[in-house]
Amino acid sequence: DEHIDYLTVNDLVKYYPRRKILAVNHLTFGAKRGEAFGLLGYNGAGKTTTFRVIVGDLLSTQGTAYIDGQNVRRRIRSIRHLGYCPQENCSVEFLTVQDSLYLLAHIRGVKISHIKTIAETMSSLFLLDPFLNNYIHQLSGGTKRRLHAAMALIGPPLVAILDEPTMGVDPNARQQMQKIFLNAVKAKLTI
Repeated sequence: DEHIDYLTVNDLVKYYPRRKILAVNHLTFGAKRGEAFGLLGYNGAGKTTTFRVIVGDLLSTQGTAYIDGQNVRRRIRSIRHLGYCPQENCSVEFLTVQDSLYLLAHIRGVKISHIKTIAETMSSLFLLDPFLNNYIHQLSGGTKRRLHAAMALIGPPLVAILDEPTMGVDPNARQQMQKIFLNAVKAKLTI
């Protein structure tokens, strides 16, 4: 149903007891299927922490996140349908761009017969073709961001969490990425 939230965060709290930091304070929101939803706030407001709880990188102190009604803490399969472009680049540095795209497509359950086509499509869309044989550690920061954004949309996922995906990306590539994200939303991806 298009009126029901596809991604739901309910009363989310994240407290770091050692540092005595309340990173997320009773946050609740929802996003419908095919909706682009933004989380805005100051540096240190807890946006990245919230994203990390949603994707399962961190456990919440209280509250939870749901994708299509499934608790992400209990249903690891729901995370398989989740694309994530973290704020910090965190790919495997000794892989090539092409290997990274292939590997993630395989992890996401893309049929082996479709992996090459999916990787080529994402590479072309995100202007990565000249870098396919480059190792990740050889890429500029902006090119790494484009790769991570491409990886977040492989599958395709039903939900994509994009944490500052265009940070450090040149204006032409940023504009291209924004078009890709808008088209993804039109195709009913929740961002």
